Amino acid sequence: MAEIKGMRELQVNVGKLTKEIREVLPTALKAGALLIQNDGKKRAPFRTGTLRRSIHTEEVSNTEVRVGTDVEYAPYLEYGTKKMTARPYLRPAMDENREKVIDKVKAVIQALIK
Repeated sequence: MAEIKGMRELQVNVGKLTKEIREVLPTALKAGALLIQNDGKKRAPFRTGTLRRSIHTEEVSNTEVRVGTDVEYAPYLEYGTKKMTARPYLRPAMDENREKVIDKVKAVIQALIK
C-alpha cells in the first residue's frame, strides 16, 4: 500500500486556494463577459442604437454572469422569425471570443490571487 505524505497540508492549501478563487471569480467572470458584451454591441443590428446600448453584463451568482439585453425585439433579431431572417449578434460574439474569455478569466484570477 502506498503512503502519501503531506496530504493534510495539501488539503489545507487547496481549501485556501478554493476560497481565494471563490472570492475573485465574480470579478474574473465579469471581465471575460465584457469581451462578449463589447463584441456583441459592435455586431448588433443598428437603427436607433437602443439595442446596442441595452446589451449589458449582470452577475447571476458567484459562478455565473449573463450577457444580454432586455429589449423586447432582441430575440427576433438574434433568432429570426417566420418572416425575418436571423441577424445573430450575441451568439457569434460568444463563439468567436470563447478562448479569449477563458484566457481573460484565468489572467484575472491569477492577478487577483497574487
